[in-house]
Amino acid sequence: MRWLRQWGSAGLGVAMLLLAGATAFWASREQDAATGRIVLMGQALQHHMQGDMMHDGLKGDVYRAQYARDQRDATLQEVAEHAASFRAALAANDSLPLPASIRTALAGVQAPLDRYIALADPIVRLAFQDLPAARGRLASFDAAFNELEVQQEAVSNELLAQVAATQADAEQLSRWVKLLVLALVGCPIAVMTASHDIGNRSLPAPGPSSDPLGAGRLLEAIERADAILLLADRDQRVVAASARARAAIAQLGFASAGVEGADLAAMHGAPAGFREAAAGAATAPHEARLKADHRVYKSVTTALTDPSGLVIGYVSAWEDQTKRHQAEVELGRVLSMIESTPTATICCDPDLSMRYINPAGR
Repeated sequence: MRWLRQWGSAGLGVAMLLLAGATAFWASREQDAATGRIVLMGQALQHHMQGDMMHDGLKGDVYRAQYARDQRDATLQEVAEHAASFRAALAANDSLPLPASIRTALAGVQAPLDRYIALADPIVRLAFQDLPAARGRLASFDAAFNELEVQQEAVSNELLAQVAATQADAEQLSRWVKLLVLALVGCPIAVMTASHDIGNRSLPAPGPSSDPLGAGRLLEAIERADAILLLADRDQRVVAASARARAAIAQLGFASAGVEGADLAAMHGAPAGFREAAAGAATAPHEARLKADHRVYKSVTTALTDPSGLVIGYVSAWEDQTKRHQAEVELGRVLSMIESTPTATICCDPDLSMRYINPAGR
């Protein structure tokens, strides 16, 4: 019955690794979707901040006309430009596939914006003809400004709430992916190595083997897995790598030839202390962040042990976080704009508990 156990173990390992590949594909798709949402929110925030600056700019134009007696044409031109820029920013957000709650808030901006702009131009023109009469209309203009400010604030709150929710979803997804990869890759490898009595020696290198139904099939399945996976022996020498892992390592410049037999640390860019940290992965996975050539990866290295706790090898799974990193950089730039804007911005959750306030509102 030994051959039956061998076939069963090999089948289990292959099936689990194929499932790991499918999981990696699903995770990559979900991560791309989350990244897309972050980028979308970043674009919406950028357009919103541009509109908010035009909101303040128009008020500055109206008050400038009360004192700049010799700048009529320039002031009127700025009023027209600021109004057009505000409408363009609102239209840009209206063209984005934003959630319904944000679109509802954006729709609430249009009418106050129309009233605000409709008051600005006549007051500026009147200021150069009858200054007291123009100043008499400032109260209604300020009321329109405040009305529009309230609607802009509602849009800000919805955008920032969506950004926070998307970031939380992305972090939760990352945690699930790590657990799934470790379970789907580590468990079958441990079962295979134990079932074929390789607990007291290093994992075999690819090639002719006396156990073609066991470890050989397992290594072949790793090489075909649709995930970035590296398998190493207990001396941290790579014995197998998926095609995606080879491509990523070559792209990062960590290896110019084959990876079999290479040091596992070298395949991670040879960071200081990697070997020692990986050796301690028997108790907790070792995580590392790899950056090179504008690419960003997160690696999780786990030690494989036999039933007695002896380390018999290592498996390293990578997650491509390049798009997420780019989105975080873009989002950081947009949030920096919010931090530096002179307009008070407050973000609340659905029960109106305040979660964020920029420096201008503190």
